[in-house]
Amino acid sequence: MLVTSKAIVLSKVPYNDRYAVANLYLREQGVVAYRLPLQGGKKSLATRLRRLVYPLSELDIVAEHKPLRSIQTLIEVVPNPIRLEIFLEPTKRKLSFFLAETLLKMLRNAKGDSAIYDYISRSLDFLEKTSSEIDNFPIAFFLHLLSPCGVSPDWEEIMLNYQQGDYFNLVDVRFQNSLPRGEFLTKEEAQFLKTFVRISYNNMHLFHFSEEERRRSIHLLLSCYRIHFGYFGEVHSSEVLESL
Repeated sequence: MLVTSKAIVLSKVPYNDRYAVANLYLREQGVVAYRLPLQGGKKSLATRLRRLVYPLSELDIVAEHKPLRSIQTLIEVVPNPIRLEIFLEPTKRKLSFFLAETLLKMLRNAKGDSAIYDYISRSLDFLEKTSSEIDNFPIAFFLHLLSPCGVSPDWEEIMLNYQQGDYFNLVDVRFQNSLPRGEFLTKEEAQFLKTFVRISYNNMHLFHFSEEERRRSIHLLLSCYRIHFGYFGEVHSSEVLESL
């Protein structure tokens, strides 16, 4: 079956000496693995694939999908849109590897979702164009991805129940005065939550976190996704956050 789709590349890894395997997030089908030939002339499809398929590149693809096959075949790829800044600017490039690995772990077993796809695409547009500090981009990205994933609570309603000294239970998504089990926000973190959830791409440069606070914030946000999608392991590229 021929499939035409928009796709965002989440990974590309060597498979053997003949080809690599790329995992792409398709707008309707979700994550699909494709074989990428490693050999070919300058104008061959293999050369185009090697050049255009890299983490967080967005493509229009034509592919052949065969039932029961775990790895499918790409027939044509066209970059759309072309985002060179994310690929060439060192800090954005490092960040792209972290985002791509995390998204692959989160979405590998999830169905395709146009709302999730469109949110990622719009976020990449912002990352490509922005000249502002991007230290807090991962926080804003994963905070607002909760909504298209269908797990974003009504923060305004939740905040009405906050009392000084409460913890915030991430599993039950509520404030409580006793120490929760599982992942939770400390009393100090819970006090800051009302301000924290206002972070956006447009104002993220106004928030000043220490390296540890930023790492903790991302850890807690990813915990929300683990509660929703199930445990998806550790993100090996998370150390790149130290260099942002």
